[in-house]
Amino acid sequence: MERTPAPTGNVELPAAKAEHRHAAGSGQHTSDAAGAPTAPQIEAWLVSHIAELMGFAVSEIDADKEFTYYGLDSAESVLLAGDLEEWLGRPLAATVAFEYPTIASLARHLSALGDSPDPDS
Repeated sequence: MERTPAPTGNVELPAAKAEHRHAAGSGQHTSDAAGAPTAPQIEAWLVSHIAELMGFAVSEIDADKEFTYYGLDSAESVLLAGDLEEWLGRPLAATVAFEYPTIASLARHLSALGDSPDPDS
């Protein structure tokens, strides 16, 4: 099976996952008047993105369950950080999904940062 390097770190994923990553949730967010997305906007993006990435219905995603509940492993968590970085248009730490392991906690953290880069990136 051909392998495609992950965008950050030394983690490699099968090419099929890398291709799916680019299809799921690509493109930058449409911001509100203040510029940065709100916690509910980030949460909605994460719910939709994780549902598509992991093969769940949006209605099956609970923002308070940990990412590992939905099967996100370390490589997919790094890809999630990269996708978020692309969507938000600012740098994020590759480990952000480990530090904030639920959709709700990650959305709150990112909205609190506003347009500032993640200080750990």
